[in-house]
Amino acid sequence: SAVPLQSCMPVSLRLLGAVAVVRGGSEERVHFERPVALLVYLAAHGEWVERSELAFLFRPEVPEAEALAYLRKLIFRARRHPWAEGLEVDGGALRWRVRTDLDRFRAASGERAWEEALALYRGPFLGESRLSHAPGFTAWQEVERDSLEARWLQAADGRARELELEGR
Repeated sequence: SAVPLQSCMPVSLRLLGAVAVVRGGSEERVHFERPVALLVYLAAHGEWVERSELAFLFRPEVPEAEALAYLRKLIFRARRHPWAEGLEVDGGALRWRVRTDLDRFRAASGERAWEEALALYRGPFLGESRLSHAPGFTAWQEVERDSLEARWLQAADGRARELELEGR
């Protein structure tokens, strides 16, 4: 079957504030569900993540074989999103390299580009999105949210100091 033209456009994710896909200059908010959460986790990591880690993240309460079977279903469902192209599965690991505002925010705050960092921060990590019955994912989300909020506060303080030095 033919691939829709729009699926060939570069994709990036917005993870600061409400989760959204940016493609072809337009932004589309995404309904936050488990397959999207899998993609978000992979996008935030950017490198290979072991299947066992992902299985535990979503199904820690069941035997590993059952959790891995569930992960296979999640991968299948994630690949159904037209914007999830490039999801790589290599034996025991997965990777999805996609641009995110998270990467740009971390780079800007690391370079002390406070104004840019503040412009990129559109709200807490994943906004109001939550997953029920996924304690591993929820714990990771909270740690990321707290870390990014601390960077945002550092950027706000740094920018305020810059403005003060400029007499503004």
